[in-house]
Amino acid sequence: MPRSAPRFSAIGFLTLLLCGYLASAEEPRVLPTGRIEIAIEDLHCGTCAKRVARKLYGLKGVQKVSWDLSADLVVVYQPASQPVSVLPLWAAVTAGGVKPAAIRYEAIHLDAAAIGALQEQAAADADERR
Repeated sequence: MPRSAPRFSAIGFLTLLLCGYLASAEEPRVLPTGRIEIAIEDLHCGTCAKRVARKLYGLKGVQKVSWDLSADLVVVYQPASQPVSVLPLWAAVTAGGVKPAAIRYEAIHLDAAAIGALQEQAAADADERR
């Protein structure tokens, strides 16, 4: 009987280890409709955050802007009935003097490369309409 006790301990340990690994696997976060998170490369002070907020408030449909300096994050709230496109949001943040890194809304996450591709497509569409 003493032989089986260590075996069960090893199995129990492996089970706990596997459960811990599976629990730590990050599932995509779904943000509520109307909430957009914009990751900033270096949002180091409240003055920069306020400057970005002023630019974002200039967009039609933006209801509220908040920020978290420790997370380098700006959060934009908009009504579901009047969504703001990600490209004007990206441009407003850039015009605020900081470099955006990514935008997340609902279950969608767009990094700088994805936004760049959207900007190129928008420019091509605009040229095509001329």
